[in-house]
Amino acid sequence: MVKYGVDLYLTGEVHATTAAKDANSPLLQIASRGNQLNNFVSVEIGDDSINIKAFNEVGTKPKGNNNYTQFGEISVDKSLNGTMIESHGILELLDVDAPLIRFDFEDIVQMSTHQVIGLKNKQQLILSEVNIRGISCTESMKNKGVFGRKLFTI
Repeated sequence: MVKYGVDLYLTGEVHATTAAKDANSPLLQIASRGNQLNNFVSVEIGDDSINIKAFNEVGTKPKGNNNYTQFGEISVDKSLNGTMIESHGILELLDVDAPLIRFDFEDIVQMSTHQVIGLKNKQQLILSEVNIRGISCTESMKNKGVFGRKLFTI
């Protein structure tokens, strides 16, 4: 792909929405975890630009809320000399040399205070507890690694 000047490689279901850039070229890889339409990406392609936006479903039901919020964006502009890439939110470029997952075991929060993307049950998107092998969990830890980057709303 680098040899033939490919700008963008889109891939699917890897259980995370990520954006990564090849270290030796402007080639981008965007992976979208969207299943059951609980999140998805939109792609706009111009003569010398690419704009990708990531959306996540919000609401009280596990699916079918028909309410989405933008939680990431990446733009590629090739109108000038070279390639300019800007990224934000969940589509912020991964730092492949940094820890992807890192916990300090200090910031423990109630699960009911935030949505954990991909974690749901039949009644709701935000859970107050999860049962794993008979053990009830009501708290979670914040990931301070690259996958823990903050989401943004437009």
